[in-house]
Amino acid sequence: MSARAVYTALFGSYESLNEDQASADGVDFLCFTDNPELTSERWQVVVVEPVFPLDPHRSQRRLKIVGHPALDAYEQTLYIDNTVSLTGDVHGLFDEFLGSADMAMAKHSFRANVALEFAAVWRDGLDDPHRVMEQWDHYATSWPEILEGPVLWGGMIARRRGEAVTSLGHTWFEHVLRYSRRDQLSAPVALALHPEVDVAMRDWDNQSSAWHRWPVEVERNHAMRSGGAAMRVPLDLKPILETHDRLQLLEWEFARALGELNAMKSSASWRLTAPLRRVRAWRRRTSQ
Repeated sequence: MSARAVYTALFGSYESLNEDQASADGVDFLCFTDNPELTSERWQVVVVEPVFPLDPHRSQRRLKIVGHPALDAYEQTLYIDNTVSLTGDVHGLFDEFLGSADMAMAKHSFRANVALEFAAVWRDGLDDPHRVMEQWDHYATSWPEILEGPVLWGGMIARRRGEAVTSLGHTWFEHVLRYSRRDQLSAPVALALHPEVDVAMRDWDNQSSAWHRWPVEVERNHAMRSGGAAMRVPLDLKPILETHDRLQLLEWEFARALGELNAMKSSASWRLTAPLRRVRAWRRRTSQ
């Protein structure tokens, strides 16, 4: 069994394959793609049928998050986005990034928490706004602490082969199917649901390190890549939907604040200070 592999996934034919990768003895480089005409001098091209022929984004995410049977031959794998170039000793990268953990990801360098990542995705129109806001609502209700936690950058993901890591990947991809395809929104929830997996969250600069640089130019067709349900809304409906989105967001924010208020009122400290609040209210009434 080979020890290590670096892999990427390229679906939709909207960008060229990044050949600028450092070489490493004993490390295989695999590119999973739906393009049967793709060739490479650096990567072993593995042609696969997309899980969703009309959704290259989630077809790519499945390979990124869940993997492929070909990867079962490796003890350790490193996924990299196509816009990431490995520049240093690849074995050193594995040793430093993954270390003894089951899985490793870098914290987002310029987004402080998941709430801000949600705001950026919604503001920049990176996915269907209704789906993104529904995900926000569900997370704010079920995992509110996640929204204040760190964002994990999805450009590099190191893993050690194991059933628990595989199970975490399936949970993560389920959230990508149910909610936004922007997997950085759902990664923290998936990790929280699998505490048995030792995940190293590295404080690495996303743009450069001794082993990588990002982003690199890959001749990306941004119009083709970003096309989605939100892009196909008829122009005469956009003002109505935008107004609805703002109102819906305000409603969800109000519901969240109301939930926090109710939780506070049900706390022990709120009940213990009730007599003091009654005295203060009585004083205000009598002083008027």
